[in-house]
Formats: sequence, structure tokens, C-alpha cells
Amino acid sequence: MLYLALVSGTPLRNWFAALAGGTCADGPLTPVAHRNEQEFYLKPQAEQIAVVFPMHFADAKDAVVAQTFLAMFNEAKRQPALSAAPSCSYSKPGAPPLELKEGASAASVAANGGFVTFVLSKRHVEGAKLETAAGAYTRPLFSST
Repeated sequence: MLYLALVSGTPLRNWFAALAGGTCADGPLTPVAHRNEQEFYLKPQAEQIAVVFPMHFADAKDAVVAQTFLAMFNEAKRQPALSAAPSCSYSKPGAPPLELKEGASAASVAANGGFVTFVLSKRHVEGAKLETAAGAYTRPLFSST
């Protein structure tokens, strides 16, 4: 598991370092192998990077519970205490975010738990925050299998 986190964290560190250094540019949708033949995606832009997690669940009941939780999680971002956190959005199954419109695998677009998108800007990855951010996005959000 540590090896996978290090390998999948490399593209994140590279893009986050470019963002922190002011050298990030618009780039293609980049799939990153994550776990159990699943992937998440990076969509770099000049001022921010979107990290999109298609949520896959083996059990349909788990998918329903996760959809409810993620919708509530999405609402929680409006609290003032979370104003400095990266932007987070949830898209329902069958409605992938715009970042996945070109280049995502069919399996990812068909995620039965929906999609969680985090958008990070330079302030989220400056200095010591870079390693923290890269590590945070390589850990599984949920254990689905």
C-alpha cells in the first residue's frame, strides 16, 4: 500500500510543485492508477488543479449510503470554518464533472457512487503543504472492496 501511495503520489507532487512554483499550465486530463484497477484524474490549469475521484462500490447498498454521505459532505463545505479548504464538489452517478468529459475511461465515467472533485490552488500546496496535499489525495476516500 505504501508503494502504491508513493507511485500514485508522484504525478500529484509534480503538478502540485508546478502550481506552487507558478509554472503550472493547462494540461490534459491525467489518469492516476489508484487501487483495485481504479483510477483518479488530475486536470491541471494555470491557476488550479482539479483532482477527480470516481467513486466505485461493489455493493449497491454501499453506493446509496455513500451518495447520501457525499451529498451531505458537499453541503458542509459552506461552513465558515472550511473556507480555506480546497473547493469540493460532488456529482451524482451518470453526471460526471466537466473535467471527465474527454479522456476518462468508460469504467470511471460509469462510477456508481458518483464523483468527488477537489480543486486546489497555489495556497493549498505552498511550502510544507505540498507533501501533505500529495499524501492526502493518494489515500483511499472509502474502502469499497
